[in-house]
Amino acid sequence: MKESVVARIGIWMSAMLAPILPMIWAMQFLIFTDFVTGIYAAWKNKESIQSAKMGRTITKFLLYTLLLISGFVFETYFVPEVPFARVAGGYIAMTEIRSIYENANRIFGINIWEQVKHMINKK
Repeated sequence: MKESVVARIGIWMSAMLAPILPMIWAMQFLIFTDFVTGIYAAWKNKESIQSAKMGRTITKFLLYTLLLISGFVFETYFVPEVPFARVAGGYIAMTEIRSIYENANRIFGINIWEQVKHMINKK
């Protein structure tokens, strides 16, 4: 009996969150990419890999997912005119992309953004 209740709740949650599942997956992909590039940057620069920093990744997975779900629920049921989930998702994505770029800068030893700006200014 309990299994059928849990399964029904899971199906209901999946149906309710279906519109933002791609955003959640994209956010989790960016968090994972930041995690991998951070470990590689630390390894390449012979820095210690700290469990406290690794633990923050789990926290990000959970809290960012809850933030997106909360934004989606708020916009769906209270203020449909404001895309809270997309705003929150955009902020999270920009934060993770910036961190990935910082890791890439540490991996390659150059400031990639400055290199791109320099190439654009040449033209």
